[in-house]
Amino acid sequence: MAKILVVEDDPTLQRLYMNILKREGYELELAGDGEIALQKVAEFKPDLILLDVIMPHVNGIEVLVQLKTDPQTQNILIIVFTNGYTDKSAQSAKALGITEFLIKSNTEPDILQAKVRSILQEHGIV
Repeated sequence: MAKILVVEDDPTLQRLYMNILKREGYELELAGDGEIALQKVAEFKPDLILLDVIMPHVNGIEVLVQLKTDPQTQNILIIVFTNGYTDKSAQSAKALGITEFLIKSNTEPDILQAKVRSILQEHGIV
């Protein structure tokens, strides 16, 4: 089964995303900030990361840069999922090779669930 790392600092959203993805039977891990996310990537080796941009310690773009410039993690599928949307952050994320860029406030939970499933199927992971 696919392994997903949810990187989100808001406890309410953490629970929501974990519950949505748990229904699909994925193996899940949670990181509350970018620094912990980088540690968990090394330990958990996720197939996909759901990554917020605005977080304490190390923000999502910094996490993305580190992951995409490391040969051992550069092929991990990453959905940037944020309300911290700016054209600059979207362009930066896309230039680094993310899989998808979604805005939280515009994406219903069932749409997120379907998008994750679709991406994993498209890449032959589920």
